Amino acid sequence: MAFQSSVLRDGEWVTQTVNFQDALNASSTTPKAASDPSLKAPECGILSRTVVESPVVHWILPVCLRSRSHNDIAFIGDRFVQISELRDDGQVHEVIRKADFGTRIRNAIVLGGPPKGDIPDAAAASTKTEGADVPMKDVAEASEAKEDKEAKEAKEAKEAK
Repeated sequence: MAFQSSVLRDGEWVTQTVNFQDALNASSTTPKAASDPSLKAPECGILSRTVVESPVVHWILPVCLRSRSHNDIAFIGDRFVQISELRDDGQVHEVIRKADFGTRIRNAIVLGGPPKGDIPDAAAASTKTEGADVPMKDVAEASEAKEDKEAKEAKEAKEAK
């Protein structure tokens, strides 16, 4: 069995493949050497490996993967595809996630579309509609109307006396 290890050699990080048994033998037989104070790690370098996967989702695509009874949704990020299901209660539940593509995902698209009538409960889904627009009075018109109303009320009050 072998594993990869990153080692600092001559001021550069090098990845090497090490046999598990050789590593055990080397660590038990070789005494620890005193560290060389003249050899310093570089102050700055370039990170060439992904340390933390980006959780940013770039595309959210409706897909019909499993059957007519499932509302599947594909969430596509830099290096992952996650298939989730939108259930009747309105919550999204993860079905599967694949993140071992080995490279960055640059684009995604759903090929084809669901056949007519393939969207579950499409007829039963309610769509919110809005009422007609209410015309808004201009500020000047509104203040004039207010002044006219106040004048009319004052006139009526004067006549009532």
